[in-house]
Amino acid sequence: MTPDLTVAIDTLVVEVDEPTARAVAEGRVEALAPALLAALRDHPAFAEAARRVSRRPA
Repeated sequence: MTPDLTVAIDTLVVEVDEPTARAVAEGRVEALAPALLAALRDHPAFAEAARRVSRRPA
């Protein structure tokens, strides 16, 4: 598979509440998904990628 877009992230900070941190510590990493998706959505690299994609011809 050849990717259509690559987004490079050097640092991604994901802040979670205590219940989520405990769940992740217990091995339930899926509890991290909402916070991880929010952090990705807010990351400048994704905003730049969205701009690049929106400028491509259809």
